[in-house]
Amino acid sequence: SASRRVGLSCANCHTTTTTLWRRSNEGEPVCNACGLYYKLHGVNRPLAMKKDGIQTRKRKPKNVNKNKSPTKSDGS
Repeated sequence: SASRRVGLSCANCHTTTTTLWRRSNEGEPVCNACGLYYKLHGVNRPLAMKKDGIQTRKRKPKNVNKNKSPTKSDGS
């Protein structure tokens, strides 16, 4: 469920839907994609990279058959 805050749009790509709103160095709201792209590359995300939908990934299912004997993992 993408958050669509009222009156909020990305200062870079002007989208109104994102999973998480971030803030740029200037304090302006940016979408998750633009915020992460800037953090990684140090430049604003190109408008050519803008997609219509939000990309999602399937989560790995939790391990169903857990070990019956608890493993000792304390640092002693």
